[in-house]
Amino acid sequence: MRVGVPSWRALRIEPLDTLFFRDARPFGAADQASSGLPRPQTVAGALRTLLLRRSGVPLDRLASFVRDGVSFAEAVARTAGNPSAAGIGHVRFRGPWFVRNDEPVFPLPATLAVNEDSGALRRRDPLAGGLPGWRPPGKQASMLPLWIQGRGPFRSASERGEWLTLAGMCDFLRGGVPEPDALVRSDQLFGYDRRTGIGIDSSTRTTAEGRIYAARMLVLKPDVHLRMDVAGPDAAIELFHEDAVVPLGGEGRRAVVKLDPSAAELPCGGAGRTGDGRLAVLTTQLPRGGFAARSLSPIAAAVPSHEPVSGWDLARGGPKPNRFARAAGSVFFFPPETALPPAGSLAAPGDAALGWGAFLEGVWTQCAIPPTSSSSTV
Repeated sequence: MRVGVPSWRALRIEPLDTLFFRDARPFGAADQASSGLPRPQTVAGALRTLLLRRSGVPLDRLASFVRDGVSFAEAVARTAGNPSAAGIGHVRFRGPWFVRNDEPVFPLPATLAVNEDSGALRRRDPLAGGLPGWRPPGKQASMLPLWIQGRGPFRSASERGEWLTLAGMCDFLRGGVPEPDALVRSDQLFGYDRRTGIGIDSSTRTTAEGRIYAARMLVLKPDVHLRMDVAGPDAAIELFHEDAVVPLGGEGRRAVVKLDPSAAELPCGGAGRTGDGRLAVLTTQLPRGGFAARSLSPIAAAVPSHEPVSGWDLARGGPKPNRFARAAGSVFFFPPETALPPAGSLAAPGDAALGWGAFLEGVWTQCAIPPTSSSSTV
């Protein structure tokens, strides 16, 4: 293992019922709320709480330190009563991802495009030699355009609501194009179940008049579960060896958490392959702001969207500030000499510990416009 590279273990998370993930906006009478997909901090928070409870850390004292501005790791160190508890402050997470038939699936890289006539997949890679009239976005004057080799019309493959298998992601990271059978439709992973509920008057414990709401719950398919990777001191990781039932998301939903001995490391990507540069594909959202390593300077990027992220802060007893994150599937291109973070996250340390900004590393090869080109940008 390289110095600074965490030794990851996989956690298998199997819901016992439907799941419900939403942001911290108020939810009142006559509202209809729809579950989103699980976010890193939601799953990591549930797992952190499990570790703290199993190690006997007094959560009220821990919360008081956090409210006073003490970092989570320092707050744990001040309240821990044994070595396993003290190590929880240094446990980090990566994910979550869907796993179908014991194989992880990932959001489609934003640089994959589909030919609307033939259905064939193509790559977008940085264009050599520039492009007449190209104006990079914002202040990124040196950013290169992305180009597709082949005849169109093309559109982004991620718009079709599909995911990519591990084998397909390996093909992409090595500079190739995934086969069509590497695509997985969203309805093969999850569906939705509509539920209607009523509000309860806290003083009388009876139905509150006029308080009715509807919610759309997330339902995983029978052969699908969630995976969250964990790394940290052995004494802390040992606390996961006994299966546990944990609250996950909202509406009082529960899931079983267990260490998965069969799960292997994620692919090494472009290791051992040649190309004109290195790329990073986000597998979880990356909060906006600079990269954790300030030396990273992408020469091209494909970011399909920015998503609002928030959540509930149990320690502070209120919502976390709303911010925006680059969507999973975003791709960043770097020069060949770039050293990407060995810990597997582009996010700042606090966010990286919760699973934000996880990426897989690959290679890319520059495109060139042929003399009579039918290539196109997207």
